[in-house]
Amino acid sequence: GALSEETANYFRQGLAAAAGPDKSRAILFYCMTNCWMSWNAAKRAIEWGYSSVIWYPPGADGWERANLPLEERKPYMVSN
Repeated sequence: GALSEETANYFRQGLAAAAGPDKSRAILFYCMTNCWMSWNAAKRAIEWGYSSVIWYPPGADGWERANLPLEERKPYMVSN
């Protein structure tokens, strides 16, 4: 579905903060298994011109089940 203008702007700012000026920089999207938010985020990033978009369907819980290392990250606020 369509995003509100406010949500789209928030997401675009987050993408710009993650990738910098280089839209070919790799960006990985993940959530939890059976969560489609990361898929939707990856899809929008591609639509907005990011060319090295990676979606990890198993998510953080799948990564943990594979006994791979995890690091806790806190969400950050993107300024308006």
